[in-house]
Amino acid sequence: MSLSHKIAGKTILIVGGGLLQVPIIQTARMMKLTTVVADMNADAPGMKICDIPMVMSTKDIEGMVRESKKARDDNQDRRSDHSGNRREYDCGCGCKCP
Repeated sequence: MSLSHKIAGKTILIVGGGLLQVPIIQTARMMKLTTVVADMNADAPGMKICDIPMVMSTKDIEGMVRESKKARDDNQDRRSDHSGNRREYDCGCGCKCP
């Protein structure tokens, strides 16, 4: 069994959604990983192409891990929705992340 088959359906947290992270996000999505991207800039390029964007400080390591686990669990609850619509995620900072 290939590595891609072993990791398909898993979730990856990518810190930062800038131009340098875009190839990582694209590769992770091709590998069928659910991509969670944390960035303070909601308009960062990677935030537009990831599965679950989280607008939050990338310096808050514990917060990113906590919120990405919560997002992963929420995502597993929504897997039956194959509509392809972007998900909204409330990261707890008071905003409604896109």
